[in-house]
Amino acid sequence: MHNELAGSRIAWAYVQRATHGIRARRSILSQPRSTEKEKRAQQQREAQATNKKLAKERADRVSRANAYAVEYIFTPERFYDRLAAQLIETAAGQRSQKKGHWLCIQLKETITSINPATWASAAEKPTVSALQKVGFRPVVANGLGAGAALGIRVAFSRTPLADIITSLRVLISLVCPNLNECPARSEALIAYLSPTLSRELHDLERASEVRAQSS
Repeated sequence: MHNELAGSRIAWAYVQRATHGIRARRSILSQPRSTEKEKRAQQQREAQATNKKLAKERADRVSRANAYAVEYIFTPERFYDRLAAQLIETAAGQRSQKKGHWLCIQLKETITSINPATWASAAEKPTVSALQKVGFRPVVANGLGAGAALGIRVAFSRTPLADIITSLRVLISLVCPNLNECPARSEALIAYLSPTLSRELHDLERASEVRAQSS
């Protein structure tokens, strides 16, 4: 009898362990799994929080208006945040095993390569090929040009080239995983020293929104 009771207790212990394991697995499986896109978005939010502090330090040196502009730039779901997300999504679909500051470098090279002499013709019809001809890197041309698939089509023809360049600089700080260690850091931070930063940023947004509504 004693052996039977001992055996029953052992068997019951195994059942309890097995049941606990099944419940634990069910609990894990029932939890929503984060997609790769959601993980990227979370990592980007964390990076932006750090980059925002650095941008604000620079902007504070210029004026209160520039400090307000930083808040506007880094506000989730506003124009520049959405534009940065659009660029990141385009890059994720184009590049292969290129991580870190790859997109920052593409933006920096675009800024330094734009040819003002031929810009006007490309701005009128900003197809991907036209933008590439005036110096845009492919990922930037695809993400911001007429072929952009995610909603915002930048109105290049309605925006001065200087404002376009300021916006590209701002986008570096929005897509960068760590602005303190970024090879495009100096290019990005130039934007926050502009005394007309707020106007330059709003010019592009207003023009692009008008185009999106009329297209």
